Amino acid sequence: MDYTYANNFWQERDAKTKRMPREQLLQQIALFLKKHNTCALATGFGTKIRCTTLAYQYRKGKICIFSEGGEKFGLLEHNKEVALTIAEPYHGPGTAKGLQIEGTAKVLGPDDADFASHLTELGYPPERFQKMNPPLFCIIISPKHIVFIHGDFKKEGYSVRQSLTYNA
Repeated sequence: MDYTYANNFWQERDAKTKRMPREQLLQQIALFLKKHNTCALATGFGTKIRCTTLAYQYRKGKICIFSEGGEKFGLLEHNKEVALTIAEPYHGPGTAKGLQIEGTAKVLGPDDADFASHLTELGYPPERFQKMNPPLFCIIISPKHIVFIHGDFKKEGYSVRQSLTYNA
């Protein structure tokens, strides 16, 4: 098995394809994220890896996930780097539609000093979450890199695979 070839396949192919302008791609990503509400969130530390299906909301360039708990929090305590994916059902060649996101998670609980300010900034009423029993924890993901596969991009003259790296 030639792992190097397989690993480099898309980087080499992407270098030769037509890229969508950054602002247009940002708009397309936002539309896709707002249209959907379920993701698979991958967290890991050491040899432990977890992939969890969760509901999310897209707010002000961030992916916001509320959860009452689970193993993902033990992993996030040690490693804030995450990956998530959102996809539509596949119906054959040219129909693939999905996002792969790499990012950094910020984890907040109702007892954190900046819980209310972060929720307010994102447009959530903090008092609603501070009084819940059991409490809900908030995972706010800031994307660092997104790969967007969308079969319809070809109709617009672009590669079906677009990637976007956010500035640090």
